[in-house]
Amino acid sequence: MIPDGTYTFYTSGVDRIAEWTDEEMGKLLKYSAFDGGEELWKNLQQNLANYINDPVNGGEANAMKPTTEKVDYETLEDVLNGNKPLSALKCDD
Repeated sequence: MIPDGTYTFYTSGVDRIAEWTDEEMGKLLKYSAFDGGEELWKNLQQNLANYINDPVNGGEANAMKPTTEKVDYETLEDVLNGNKPLSALKCDD
């Protein structure tokens, strides 16, 4: 809680296909396991703000604009296996 009595909520999430079969099924069915996933994450803060702003709850909230970062999983795997430095992920932090 911030000294003025407000709260700031941060969220973070990663979506990834776990098995090669999921990817192949997606190609066959023309459907991605991620269809709708990005919208879920983008709407999470807005849905929380809507809940807080509901007159029954009596709060006041504003959702920040969401940001999205795409991860190259081959590079991530190389970093996790020690084949590339952490800086290869091009993170801001």
